[in-house]
Amino acid sequence: MTVKDDILSAEFALGLLDGPEAARVERRISADPAFARMVQDWEDDFAPAFAAAPDHVAPAHVLNAVRITLFGRPPERAASAGLPWGRIIGGILAVKITLAATVLGWNAYWTERVQLVTPHGPAELTWHSRQGRIRLDHAGPEELHIWTEGPDGPLYLGAEGVWISSGLKAGSVLDIATGRPGQMAGPTSRIVLGETG
Repeated sequence: MTVKDDILSAEFALGLLDGPEAARVERRISADPAFARMVQDWEDDFAPAFAAAPDHVAPAHVLNAVRITLFGRPPERAASAGLPWGRIIGGILAVKITLAATVLGWNAYWTERVQLVTPHGPAELTWHSRQGRIRLDHAGPEELHIWTEGPDGPLYLGAEGVWISSGLKAGSVLDIATGRPGQMAGPTSRIVLGETG
């Protein structure tokens, strides 16, 4: 056997050969008993070296040391290096939500809703007593209009579906009917603001 055969058998025992070269060595092992014995000797020599090696686990600090060696230490952030934007935005959002809830609560406190039974079907009158404005909502086919008592007779305020700002106070009398801005038509419904029932 030559030195080349010795190297080839060692490479095969270590598993360094693949593809057609490994197939050629396997054919030679089955045909040449001396070469087969040489491969077996190498396998016997290498087996204890690899079988007895325990798995080695590096300590946890090793990965950090490798990162520091390769990339350097991460930059230190100063305590005053930046503003806490998350807290600032959260604070602004909390103030806005609180303000919106306050405005809605304030509006709800001063708003009174009255369910009306009119000759033209049910309607809802919303009165904001602090701002003196009203809104009439009606689902019927006719368009309802609102009048109040003026010094010279009925005073037209507006039609349903929109907010009407006219400085109405508690005790103001409203007439609700069909018709047009200049003239009431048909049966009317009368309501006094601030009186429930």
